[in-house]
Amino acid sequence: MPTMTRCPGCKSQLRVPDGSVGRQVKCPTCGTQFVAVSEEEVATDPATARWFEDEPEEHQEQEYEERPRRVRRRDYEPHRGGLILALGIIGLVICAPLAIPAWIMGESDLKKIRAGIMDPEGEGLTQAGRILGIIGTILCLIGCVCGGLYTVLVIASLGVAPN
Repeated sequence: MPTMTRCPGCKSQLRVPDGSVGRQVKCPTCGTQFVAVSEEEVATDPATARWFEDEPEEHQEQEYEERPRRVRRRDYEPHRGGLILALGIIGLVICAPLAIPAWIMGESDLKKIRAGIMDPEGEGLTQAGRILGIIGTILCLIGCVCGGLYTVLVIASLGVAPN
């Protein structure tokens, strides 16, 4: 019958075969290697009992406060992600010619972000606006081609009309 044990790394409860108790095992969840100890042994051995206890809350808070925080560089050029996204949406929905500047500005800003010149926080907005600009530009071109063909057909049908 399998024996229950806990991983000292991730604290997940594991079943190990009886033959594995006292041997080195690997946790399938976190990959930590440890010596498998049955829960009955834990009750009698205080050294292994600490593995089964959760960390005290003050210890968890202390670790959280000690983590390094991301520092924003002040020498970044500010991103224009919101503007590019707005131009892309307006160009796609209302005024197709505005999709072209969204595409062009999005391309140049993404190059600056990847080069480390512009604030990388706006990369998602810039990318979305650029994509909308591309779609809006393509739809604008398709509309112009269809409108041109329609105009040619109307003019041709007027010139060939029977008297």
